[in-house]
Amino acid sequence: MFLTDNDFNGIIDASQLADLRGVNDADLNTAESLAISELDPLRANFDISAELAKVGANRNDMLVRVLIHITTFYLFNTVQDVDIPERVETNYANQLKVIEKVATGKLATTLDHLLNDEAKPKSNYRFGGDAPRDHNIF
Repeated sequence: MFLTDNDFNGIIDASQLADLRGVNDADLNTAESLAISELDPLRANFDISAELAKVGANRNDMLVRVLIHITTFYLFNTVQDVDIPERVETNYANQLKVIEKVATGKLATTLDHLLNDEAKPKSNYRFGGDAPRDHNIF
């Protein structure tokens, strides 16, 4: 998968991660897959598949951060609600807002753009508009 155990340092305690990951990392893999599915709004303009294929230092830091917090949230879905720290839910909600802002162009990102036929970034955003009217009735 995209995330490594070291990515979770400072986010979730190592012993707690060991408890939550499940048999043969089944719960961890499911949680990461669900987290990756949350990136779907970005797929219209960004090459998410290529980003997820990167390893080590080549990975996008923002994407790692987003996926860590969302994966942690889904990992905690395997325990009782009273055992889920409030910060996990807050971080999850914040990362969903980041995804929404990036997808709508309200937040800059260093993710690789999809390219159109002219090798320019593919975009759903329109700049410019109609020619100005002169209000001349003749």
